[in-house]
Amino acid sequence: MKKILFFGMMAALLLGTASCSSDMEPTMGDDMVRFTIELPGNIDSRAIADGNTAKQLTVAVYDETGAELTQLKVNKEIPHQTTVEFKLVKGQTYSFAFWAQAEGAPYTFNTANKTVSVDYTDAKSNDEKRDAFYAYRADLTVNGPIEEVVVLTRPFCQLNYGASDYQDAIKAGVNATKSAVTVNHAATSFNLSTGATDGDVEVAFTQEVLPADPETLVVNETDYQWMAMNYFLVPSNEATIETSLQLYEDNATEAVRDITVPNVPVQKNHRTNIVGNLFTEDVNFLVVIDERFDQPDYIRDLNRPEVADGKLLVNGFEFDDLAAAIAAANGNIVYMGKGTYDTQITVGDGETVKLAAGKGLNRDEVVISKQIKATAGATLELDGITVHGNNSSEAGIDATGATVKLNAVTSTGNRGMNIFGNCNVTIENCEFSASGTYARGLNIGKGNNTVTVKGSKISAPDYYALNFISSADNENVTLTNCDIFGWAIINMWGKNNTINFEGCKCTSINKYSGESNAFSAIMMNDGADGNSMTFKNTSFYVEAKGDQPQWFLYLMGSGNVFNFENVFVKGVHTLWADPVYGSDEDIANNTINYIGNCVFDWSEE
Repeated sequence: MKKILFFGMMAALLLGTASCSSDMEPTMGDDMVRFTIELPGNIDSRAIADGNTAKQLTVAVYDETGAELTQLKVNKEIPHQTTVEFKLVKGQTYSFAFWAQAEGAPYTFNTANKTVSVDYTDAKSNDEKRDAFYAYRADLTVNGPIEEVVVLTRPFCQLNYGASDYQDAIKAGVNATKSAVTVNHAATSFNLSTGATDGDVEVAFTQEVLPADPETLVVNETDYQWMAMNYFLVPSNEATIETSLQLYEDNATEAVRDITVPNVPVQKNHRTNIVGNLFTEDVNFLVVIDERFDQPDYIRDLNRPEVADGKLLVNGFEFDDLAAAIAAANGNIVYMGKGTYDTQITVGDGETVKLAAGKGLNRDEVVISKQIKATAGATLELDGITVHGNNSSEAGIDATGATVKLNAVTSTGNRGMNIFGNCNVTIENCEFSASGTYARGLNIGKGNNTVTVKGSKISAPDYYALNFISSADNENVTLTNCDIFGWAIINMWGKNNTINFEGCKCTSINKYSGESNAFSAIMMNDGADGNSMTFKNTSFYVEAKGDQPQWFLYLMGSGNVFNFENVFVKGVHTLWADPVYGSDEDIANNTINYIGNCVFDWSEE
C-alpha cells in the first residue's frame, strides 16, 4: 500500500430531516443519507501536509434553491475519517458543503453563501495550522438510503523552498534558522460550490523557524533542506506569481539571503517546490509542481457514474453480464457496480479492456472471483477492484507481453501477479497477496519487463514477495514507497536485472525449522549474475522464528552490485552473527556499496 490510512472512531451523528424550505422545521423522513468523510494523509506520513491539524469539521446542507438548512448544520471533530448521517425527505434534492480546518485557523466559513474567507494579517511562515480541506456535493436527490464517500482536498497551493547547499552555508559561517516568504498574488476568499476565488493581495508571511518535522523536502528523489512552507489561495485554479524568500539567523532582523523568483506556476491542491542552491552567490534553482499532496489507499472518484449493485455501465448503457459489457465497450471503460463477478477474462492481442469501480465504491466492494489474463499485445487497465485467482495454482492477474496499468487494485492467488516477457506494467496504490505452496507476490520472468510499483503492498509471508525466475533477464523493476512482506523480499535466479527500491518498508521472517530452510531477505541464488540493485531510504526487519538462520543478504551469484543508501536493517534472533552470508569467493565476486547513513542493528541468538 502507498501508506496505511488512520481510521479514527466512526462517529455517526443522527440529525433531523429537512423539508424543502430553510425557514421551517424539517419534516421527518425515513431515508438515511450517510457520508464517510476522509482526509488525505496517515499516521505514517510526514508531519507537514499530513492533514493532522485540520480536525474541526463543518458540514452545511442546502435545499434545491440553494438556501441553507441551518438546523442540519454539523460541527464536529474529524480524525482522518468520520461519518455524518442525515434523515432526509424522499424526492427532495439537497447539496452539501464540507470544510475542515485547524482550531483557531485564520478562516471564516460563511455557510449561508458557501464562502470561506482568509485572513492573512500577521501570517507566520511555516505554519501548518493554515492547512485546510473542502468538498462540495451538489444536487443529491434522495430516492432511498444513500451512502457516499467524500474525499476532502485542499483549496490552496503549498509553496515550498528547499536548499541543496544548506550544510555548505553552515560550514561557511551562515546558519539560517528562520525564514519568511512573500507572494505577490493571493486570493482572499473561496466559494466551495463553484471553486471560484476572489480578491488579489500581496501576502508577507513573517519570519518563523524552519520546518522541523521533517527537515527534508524530497523532490524528484533528491533531498533538500526544507527552508519554507506556506499555504495560500491561488487567484484562479492555476496562476503565475512572483515570490521571494528571506532567510535569517537567530534573532536577526536583517536577512542573510533574500532571493526573488519570478514567473512561478501555482495551482490549487498542488505543491510548488523551489529547490536548488539558495545560499551560494550563483543561485540556481528548479521549480517543480507536485500533482498532489498525498494519496490515501483508496481513491474513490466521485465524478464517476453511479452503477447499480451487480450491474455494469458502458457509455451510459447498463449490462447484467461482465463479458457482454466488455465486448460492447470496445476498449472504453466498463464501470462496475458493487458485487462479485464470477467471470474469466482473457484479453487478446490488439484488445483493450478497462474496468473501474463505479462512483463511491472501493476495491473491496467490486470483486472479480476468477483470474484475469492479458496475453501478448493486449492492454489491460484496472481501477478500484479486487481480483481473486485460484489460491492453489494461479495468479490473480497473469500478464505475458502485455501493457498493464493497475490503480487501487487488490490481486490474490498463489501468485499475486505473473509478469512475463516484454510486459510494461504500472502499479499504484495496489495490494498483492499470495498464499499457498510456493506463493509469490510478484512473479517476474522471461525477460525485458518494465515494472513500476508505487505506494503498494506486496505480501507472500510464507514464500517470496518478489520472485525472479531463472529466465528473468534484463528486467527493470522500480518500487517506491511500498510495504513488502515475505520469507524473502527478493528471490533472484535471473541475470542482468536492474532493481531499485526507494522509501520502502521490508519485513522478512523465517518461521521454518529443519535442514535446508536457512534463508535470507535478499536471496541471490546460484546463477543469479550481473544484477544491479539499489536500496535507498529503505528499512528491513529480519527475524528467524524457527531453528534456521535468516540473513539479510545471501550471495551465491557473481558480478552483482548492491548499493545501499540510507538503509536501516534490524535483525532479531537471526541465529547468525553476520547479516551478509556467502563464501569468501562469492563475496569477492560481488560489490556492496554503503552510501550515506546505513545502520545495521543485528543480533545473534
